[in-house]
Amino acid sequence: MNVLYLGKYKQRFKPIIEEIEKLPPHSEILELCFGDVLIAEYCQRTNYHWKGIDLNEVFVKHAKKAGHEAYHDDLSTLEVLPTSNLCLMIGSLYHFHPNTESILTKMFNSSDAIILSEPVINLSASKGLIGYFARRNANAGKGPEVFRYNESSLMKLLSDYCVKFNCKIVSVKTLGKDLLIKLIKNGNKN
Repeated sequence: MNVLYLGKYKQRFKPIIEEIEKLPPHSEILELCFGDVLIAEYCQRTNYHWKGIDLNEVFVKHAKKAGHEAYHDDLSTLEVLPTSNLCLMIGSLYHFHPNTESILTKMFNSSDAIILSEPVINLSASKGLIGYFARRNANAGKGPEVFRYNESSLMKLLSDYCVKFNCKIVSVKTLGKDLLIKLIKNGNKN
């Protein structure tokens, strides 16, 4: 991942941490498809309560070994998520295409606020061998995944979702190849 982010992988988490810091201490943070434990480590140091769910058993074992509350589960079949003050998904929304609406609904049933960080500039969109290998190497545990969002398709998906399910997009930031988007339920002041 550090190669894909040109040596700036950890920097992609700074704006997410800034959002967490807006919450009171001891707030519940639920991170889906967490992969590494950068957010978990930050929460542990600063008295936020982090829970993570990931399909990859290696990531879950690593998180548990580091003392974090991590669960191995398939989000596409999990019916209910733990409640939280903030639900995060970093770089993984594309894994749920074409059933993205379902995962967003589960996230909003868990929390009043969601932060998504999703790559919208992808090597997998490249032509030739680079694109081919990038598409073949994205595998969250269910085989190669070819689909990726670009900025326009991601924003359309989220805008349409918010109209249908009474939420709103409160911020959108471009962070290199990623879009960082915060959504809240209508009526929520976060």
